[in-house]
Amino acid sequence: DLSRKVVNSFRNALKELAIHAPFYISQNDGTLMVPDYVERYPVLTFASGPTNSMRGAAMLAGEKEAMVVDIGGTTSDVGMLMQGFPRESAVAVDIGGVRTNFRMPDVLAIGLGGGSIVRDDGARIGPDSVGYEITSRALIFGGDTLTTTDIIVAAGLEDIGDRSRVAHIPARTIETALD
Repeated sequence: DLSRKVVNSFRNALKELAIHAPFYISQNDGTLMVPDYVERYPVLTFASGPTNSMRGAAMLAGEKEAMVVDIGGTTSDVGMLMQGFPRESAVAVDIGGVRTNFRMPDVLAIGLGGGSIVRDDGARIGPDSVGYEITSRALIFGGDTLTTTDIIVAAGLEDIGDRSRVAHIPARTIETALD
C-alpha cells in the first residue's frame, strides 16, 4: 500500500507540474525501474538513496572505481563503486531484524551527519541528530542546537547559514569536535 501511495504521489506531482518525461524510480543496485514494477516489488528500492549518491558521484567525477561517502543529516553512508555501480553485499542483509535474500548494496552507515548533535564541549557527537530539521534547529540557521554543520562553519571549512551565530563557540570546542 505504501509503495502505491508513493508512486502515485510522484505521478501526481509530475502531472501537476506538467512534466512530460519518462518516469522511473531507482532501485538499490543503481539501475532504474518503471513505476508499476516498484508497486509490485518495493523492497528493491531499499537503500536506493546511497546508491543514487554513488551513481551520481561516478557520473560527476568520471570515476568508475571509487569510495563514495554520502553525508546526510543523520548518517554518513560509505560505499564502493565497481565499474560505475555500487558493490553488492556478499552476505545476506537484515532489514528490520529479518534476514533477506535480496540484492542489496554493500553500504556502511555511520551515525554521523550534518545534523548530528554536538555535546560536552565537542567531545561527544551524536548519535542523535536534528535530521531534516537542521534548517530550523542548527545555530547557523537561527536554532538553539549545536550541530556538526555549525562546527564546520565555525571552523571556516564551509560558508553556509549565518556564521555570526557560531562566533561564540570556543576554539577548543571546535578543535575537539573536529578531532
